[in-house]
Amino acid sequence: MLAIIFGLERFDQCTFGQKVMVISDHKPLETIIKKPLSQHQKAPESLGKEIKQKLHAAHLGYDNMMRRVRDTVYWPGIHSEVKTIANTCERCQESKPCNCRMLQRGITLGKGGDWHV
Repeated sequence: MLAIIFGLERFDQCTFGQKVMVISDHKPLETIIKKPLSQHQKAPESLGKEIKQKLHAAHLGYDNMMRRVRDTVYWPGIHSEVKTIANTCERCQESKPCNCRMLQRGITLGKGGDWHV
């Protein structure tokens, strides 16, 4: 069971929101797997602003904020709201991982948005 959970958590970028089939020959696991791992409660709209502020307080960027969201809360449209927050925050943009392949090739973005090789 721990191996299944580890695999799903490790590859959550690939499995989140997807239908996943787990095949096992261990009978006790079958009853455990049928139970949901976590039940997300829809957050009240009145707390939405406060929750978003707390999610954004550390300026972790979109991916890390979404990891926290998946573990804690849900409301319709939360993904787009978190994306807007992260994309409009200068500090979040600075902590965003860069495209390392482009840096290895010596490609830089000059002033005015021109690419230089």
